[in-house]
Amino acid sequence: MDAIGFNTFEKQDKILVGMSGGVDSSVAVRILQEQGFAVQGAVIRFSPAHDAAVEAAKDAGAALGVPVHVIDAAEAFERAVVTPFCESYCAGRTPNPCILCNPAVKFRLLLHKADELGCSRFLFAGSQAEYGRAPHGRGLQREEDPCSPRSEYGKTKLLFGQLGSRWVDSRNEEEEVPLRFIHMRLFSVYGPGDHESSLISTCLRKFPKGEEMELGPCTQDWDYLYIDDALEAVLGLLFSRDAEGIYNIGSGDIRPLRDYIEELHGLLNSQSPLCFGARQDNAEGPVPLRPSLERIRRDCGFAPRISFQEGIRRMLEAGDLEES
Repeated sequence: MDAIGFNTFEKQDKILVGMSGGVDSSVAVRILQEQGFAVQGAVIRFSPAHDAAVEAAKDAGAALGVPVHVIDAAEAFERAVVTPFCESYCAGRTPNPCILCNPAVKFRLLLHKADELGCSRFLFAGSQAEYGRAPHGRGLQREEDPCSPRSEYGKTKLLFGQLGSRWVDSRNEEEEVPLRFIHMRLFSVYGPGDHESSLISTCLRKFPKGEEMELGPCTQDWDYLYIDDALEAVLGLLFSRDAEGIYNIGSGDIRPLRDYIEELHGLLNSQSPLCFGARQDNAEGPVPLRPSLERIRRDCGFAPRISFQEGIRRMLEAGDLEES
């Protein structure tokens, strides 16, 4: 990670990482340790059903040499999530417990724990789904633009971003040492270990075999960001003394999604038939991805380094072409 150039801090800051015992949070802890941070973990216990996940997080923390705080959310989870779920179900409505749990329980408790431990910044991983099909025309999506998320996922991310920002503003009015709230809107990240059902993973699995690929029209603009560049952006915001507020995180390589697919098809010399328009768009419709990166470039000098071609090459070297 020395190549990223962020291991030059004079002061060792505290970092709280939400842990599940999985690979992603464990890798994040190790990287932050290598950068000289005093890392601590936190895991939330929602009910006895989550005891195995809590133990996995504690085991991961022990292996990494970091303390893991267990946050007991059973009462809050029952009150804010389980009870409304049951009431909604009994009333004949389709419950959506996650849209209640994330802002009202999970993220709120992590935010309070970070403040309790004296952390100076809280980084929240939002999503491009927050924008939805907002009226941006053909222009870039900027952080200050109005959002109209269409998916429950996007609505939940936007809601917590708004609640977290308000809570931090209120907290900072009463405390001498400010807490910075950094809301990262991550665009389409890909790389080794990507979910097997993602578009790129599906292409990598089918193209070498010459299998037919049924696709939507794929005419919307897209922005693919390689995982190493995404990590560099997150670390840049983490290390910046000025970063605060909302930041788009993308590659800036904006073009129709069809162009990306055709490039990948050519990189693999595939004979797979590309059936554009054979599938309908999902319920959200063809949501475009056109992030403006002006703000993150200004505040932490972020400049993506990995081209789409290079990112695919790295995925192939990591074995993402193999059968899962």
